[in-house]
Amino acid sequence: MTAAERIRYVRTVKIVSTDPSFQSRYNNLITLHREIFIGFRIHREEHFLTWHRWYILQYENLLRQVDCNVTVPYWDWTVVSGSPWGTTERDVWYSGNSGLGGNGVNPTYCVKDGPFRDGIWRLPPSNFLDSRCLKRNFTGNPPDVVALSILLNTPASLFQEFELSLRSTFHDTVHCLINGTMCSFDSSGAPEFFFHHAMVDKIWTDWQKKSNAHKEAYFKQLNLRLPSANGLRSVHLIDNQALPGGVRVLYAEINNPLMERTIKGLRSASPEILGKIPRRRFSGISDRAIKLFRLSKKEAAEAKRLEEKYQVDNEHLKPIGREEPVIEEKLGFDYHIVCNKDNYCNGKPNGNYPSPKTCQGYIACSNFFTYHMPCPADLYWNDEEKRCDWSQHANPGCHGMTKSVAFTPPRNFCTGKVDGDYPNPNDCYGFITCSNGSKYEKYCPALLMWNDVKKQCDWPSKASPPCQV
Repeated sequence: MTAAERIRYVRTVKIVSTDPSFQSRYNNLITLHREIFIGFRIHREEHFLTWHRWYILQYENLLRQVDCNVTVPYWDWTVVSGSPWGTTERDVWYSGNSGLGGNGVNPTYCVKDGPFRDGIWRLPPSNFLDSRCLKRNFTGNPPDVVALSILLNTPASLFQEFELSLRSTFHDTVHCLINGTMCSFDSSGAPEFFFHHAMVDKIWTDWQKKSNAHKEAYFKQLNLRLPSANGLRSVHLIDNQALPGGVRVLYAEINNPLMERTIKGLRSASPEILGKIPRRRFSGISDRAIKLFRLSKKEAAEAKRLEEKYQVDNEHLKPIGREEPVIEEKLGFDYHIVCNKDNYCNGKPNGNYPSPKTCQGYIACSNFFTYHMPCPADLYWNDEEKRCDWSQHANPGCHGMTKSVAFTPPRNFCTGKVDGDYPNPNDCYGFITCSNGSKYEKYCPALLMWNDVKKQCDWPSKASPPCQV
């Protein structure tokens, strides 16, 4: 959304929630979610996706009575998983009139800035509230775009697995990472509630687009009456292109060419490639979320088991010395692995190939997309076995590349040099510190290389030539 569109949306929400002409209808709609939160199973498999699709539409219809050009936006937390709580003008949590305001302030955690700040705006009345201020207490990192790509690979025959993962690992978790009002029975009163649920609905929509079997999975046969939804049944909410009243919903993709290419690359990757992309572990579902959304012991155990499918086995370390956030930090992984201009895989069968640039990595080809995959720390590509391996089993030309022998620079390396850090001429994954003419070999955190321009360990794509991947 442009800044002007954001301002327009926020203004509309403020009007509908405070103007006497609309406030009672707004309060009734927000209160409905709280009143049927538990007993009517809107957070269970049979109603979660369809009921909330209907609920978003009711909210949007109310907003459009104020401004017919307003629609409900979605917050794609997967593309900011590495740094989700930013407060710049481009972030959701911006304190200006185009944002929703920032974090709550201890000890009450009431939001004190932005259009919905305490003293300016209040939540609808509720017996569950000790205060009607909007509360937040940001913590952790939501599931990332790699995890989402893995989820979207779920076949139509495994709808129960897809739905439980989307509902628990993705939906429930983010509610309680925002925390405060969002992690309570009154969550629908938070202005970010519909941003979050629109994202959940978009995920379901993207999964449904894969085939007719995906689109009609489960609900076509179930066809239950939705709670408090004017007699509508689940079958009426299956297709976003044919909703009640002749409504069609289309989710716009992110308007960022780099991000579009990254997402396209991830969606084209095999599950094997997705599982090996080095990235941060995201925050798993908390006990508080499990309690709030009333997951049974069996359901919670299964949700946690499935959650490991979307996590990474070995999380990478954050690059040091960053002066300001960069796109890799937002995503939580090096997008150059996926989004690159390398045409190496054009015309090649799917599979793994030796990298022409590094012994400590390989190229994975999937659907003619090229993925520069690093090996885990201290391992090298063994093309015969098609795996990362110890140096003695590496490809010809890479044998014996151990840090203790082949990577040892000359003893007189620091003679005549000014004290400071220098690139190791034999090891892209480390550097040399010179002090009073003495040499000290140092190594970067796992998967990072030396960037001599910035004098720091950095992503392989930012490393100094000839190490740059």
